[in-house]
Amino acid sequence: MPAAREKADEILEAIAALTHQVEKIEKRAEAEIRALQEEYGARSKALKETLKAHEKALMSLMKKNRGELFGERDKVKLEHGILLFGKKDQVKIPRDALERLQELKWKDGINWTPSLNRPAIEGWTEERLAAIGAERKKKTSYSYELIQAKGKKPIGRAQGK
Repeated sequence: MPAAREKADEILEAIAALTHQVEKIEKRAEAEIRALQEEYGARSKALKETLKAHEKALMSLMKKNRGELFGERDKVKLEHGILLFGKKDQVKIPRDALERLQELKWKDGINWTPSLNRPAIEGWTEERLAAIGAERKKKTSYSYELIQAKGKKPIGRAQGK
């Protein structure tokens, strides 16, 4: 076997061995992560629900007792935290606002982000490509496939540029 082929085969052997090791480690890590997520997820779920209920109760308390809690202030410092009150302008936009903007031709109220449709352009004729300054070229690529021992699933393939 020529030297380049021998070297390539040695590298493929190393890639196959390393790929197997990585898969083994990742599989074990994923199993351990799932177990931890199940254990701690169950513990934290109840706490998160209680936390959400407390936050909702605090917001409700602040709304119902705004005068007593805040008076003329927008900030109240308590032993365990700070309560904040504020007002801001909010614009309520009706569901048919986009159609109205289009009818009125008020383009500054409409988001429009142009982008290339690469799959469509790649299917164009050479003349259409040339019209926009694009061209079709042959691109060299290299890839490999690993051969597995009998009875094992294939590792996969990789591509380079």
